[in-house]
Amino acid sequence: MLADSQLPLRRLLIVSQHRAATEALCDHLSRHGFIVAQASCESAAREAASARPEVVLLDADVAGGWKPMVAALSDLIPADRIAVLASYWHADEQREAVASGIGGTLLKHLDGSALARQLRALSEPTIGTDMPDPEFPGIPEKVDGSEAIV
Repeated sequence: MLADSQLPLRRLLIVSQHRAATEALCDHLSRHGFIVAQASCESAAREAASARPEVVLLDADVAGGWKPMVAALSDLIPADRIAVLASYWHADEQREAVASGIGGTLLKHLDGSALARQLRALSEPTIGTDMPDPEFPGIPEKVDGSEAIV
């Protein structure tokens, strides 16, 4: 596996109204090979998304809700390049999120290196494979809310 410094840079947009947490994420993810932009509202997110980031990390608690934000960005970036970050996902909410076509649901307690790997995987073009990352098995067929699902 290549070190982060050897990986191609990826453009990332973080949409969150939690300034301190967003700044910390920006610092951390920039050390993992991301060029990070940030926005805290829909108009700023649309403006930043016009630069065509490879992936968007959207806080589930963003003002107005994550679903309207995904809809607002969908003409600028494919929904499957948007990951929604939450403290906790109820099983029904997670199924609904996945069914909406977003690229992934992530948990806020995911460590920074794992978050960077997940975002990089989401930003990579797929080449005819649906093989899941063995460290991050994705959505199991049965979601009971008791496990940390990425």
